[in-house]
Amino acid sequence: MKLRKEGWEAAAEKDAIYYIPGGKVWTKEDFFNSGITEVEKFTKNFFIQMNFNPSDKRMLDIGCGVGRMTRAFADIFGEAYGVDFSEAMIKQARELNQDKPNLLFMTNNGVDLSICEDNYFDFCFSYVVFHHLPDAKIIESYISEIGRVLRPGGLFKFQVDGRRWAPVIPIIHRSLYNFLLKIGLVDKFAKLRFRRDIIKQKAMPTILLSKAQLQKMLRGTNLEIVEITGENTYRMWCSGRKRQQVV
Repeated sequence: MKLRKEGWEAAAEKDAIYYIPGGKVWTKEDFFNSGITEVEKFTKNFFIQMNFNPSDKRMLDIGCGVGRMTRAFADIFGEAYGVDFSEAMIKQARELNQDKPNLLFMTNNGVDLSICEDNYFDFCFSYVVFHHLPDAKIIESYISEIGRVLRPGGLFKFQVDGRRWAPVIPIIHRSLYNFLLKIGLVDKFAKLRFRRDIIKQKAMPTILLSKAQLQKMLRGTNLEIVEITGENTYRMWCSGRKRQQVV
């Protein structure tokens, strides 16, 4: 966790707008416009399906970075909150979004949502975050926490990497790089890193989850799955609601 946080702090200091989408050069305007496009793409039909009107509701964006999508959520929700474990990301998020009075950013510990109150949010969302966590148990922790911070009847939607396998060479390289990080030799071997980005290697591990694993994580929680889409793909989405009563 420490190494991953160092990676994201370095990414924020170097160029947050570049690293948040995984490595893309674009203007600040295009960066935030992409958030508007994706918020509509990923949530509009779900909200219609669930008869959910966000205009007077409160939402949480988990792994918000500098607020690429959180800013767009603030346009359609009464209040939007973003949480990230990178202090540098949150600092920039606050600076970039000062014009949004209904938008609040918080730093968490990277493993749970203990900074948030029980039954506080009407909607929890996360995109391109959970599969970059270093351990599947942390994903499970966040899922449990979503069940805690959502109000009864509140909605959730999050994305995980549902591929059965990822390209072999990147995984081998990432494993070697992580090993060098742990033993403190990464700098000496920097020239042998297959021309890959050191910051990305620190910040972005890859956790793959099957549909069955995901269903198991939600089993026994107070969350009800409405739909899982994109099975066996990079963008596997899980959406649902918090039960009115725990079963």
